Amino acid sequence: MARPRKHLKPSDYPRLEAMASVGASLATIAKRLGLAKRTLDAIFARDERAKEAFEAGRGELESSLVNTLFEQAMDPKNRNPTPAIFLLKAMRNFSDQPKPELTENRVSIEFRLPGALKRDQYRELVEVTPRKALREAGVDAG
Repeated sequence: MARPRKHLKPSDYPRLEAMASVGASLATIAKRLGLAKRTLDAIFARDERAKEAFEAGRGELESSLVNTLFEQAMDPKNRNPTPAIFLLKAMRNFSDQPKPELTENRVSIEFRLPGALKRDQYRELVEVTPRKALREAGVDAG
């Protein structure tokens, strides 16, 4: 007999979101909810509300981190350019690495097709060798 599926209680959804918003790992969240991590993964697969609560929490965390970096980057007293550099790289796809020059690595293939053959030449060309050999040997190839 299969074990009954575990479900989250209505009070677990806000807890799940709150833990995700402060960066708790899935293993920690599962443990605090009294579940195994694999069970929590299975719940996410079938419970859209649980998945949305986790993603909302992670979204809050991301917004908070970006805001903190933004404040540091824009602070005129902050002499450290690292937050600004990181934000430009992460959000605007900036790079401090030189872009590699594109090299032409193309393969060129040229096909030379022969001109059209006369009917007899074509028949001779497509005549299968065993059949031709049988006919030349005097055996009826059919």
